[in-house]
Amino acid sequence: MKTTVTLDADVAAQLRLVMKLSGATFKETLNDAVRAGLPSRPKMRKKTRQIYVLKPRDLGMRADVLPSHLLAAMDDEADFAKLRVSQ
Repeated sequence: MKTTVTLDADVAAQLRLVMKLSGATFKETLNDAVRAGLPSRPKMRKKTRQIYVLKPRDLGMRADVLPSHLLAAMDDEADFAKLRVSQ
């Protein structure tokens, strides 16, 4: 397989040194380095999703109250009290 690989300067320098000491080609040296870094048997990871459960909370407000009504009512404490659920 042919591909283009961009190496960091320090990695390229290490590869050149190994090539010089071993007399191996760039391709051989790079393949050996990649093989050494890969696990011999890749572990298959299970795709697990954590289920998020949202717990509803009673905010004490009526279900028919629209956010725009709520903002308007916040200016007047008496109107705000009308929006609360009777208990």
